[in-house]
Amino acid sequence: MNPRDIKIRLATNEDGQRIGGLLKASGFHFDDFQINWSDIYPYWLVAEVAGEVIGCVQACPSKPIGQIGLLSVDETVGIKARAIAYKTLVMGAAATLYMAGCQLASGVISDDEESWFGIAQKRGWTFIDSGNIVMKRLHQ
Repeated sequence: MNPRDIKIRLATNEDGQRIGGLLKASGFHFDDFQINWSDIYPYWLVAEVAGEVIGCVQACPSKPIGQIGLLSVDETVGIKARAIAYKTLVMGAAATLYMAGCQLASGVISDDEESWFGIAQKRGWTFIDSGNIVMKRLHQ
């Protein structure tokens, strides 16, 4: 796979199951929540190669601070392609938030992802706090 073939696009509801699978494969544990992945538009971007989704990121516009999160790329693609997909997804999410009028983008880097913390700092991100990621089911 040529990393230049990676395309970023806004995910559609049809991409929901693939996004859920990518997140699970990346270690995000949502098993206790019975998530409906069929209604995800317009809050996700996907990276694809030849029509196959290989990565995703959530972009949640909110003023003045938007949120970028749940970045995930298929572990089976080559390391160069993964790195380019990660970079392109984050840049696309930041552009999405900017176009929505956000002044800042925030996100979470897990403690076990020290290398990504260093990369984020080199790209202008600033560490502001640490803590735990929590989740609660909102009944509908």
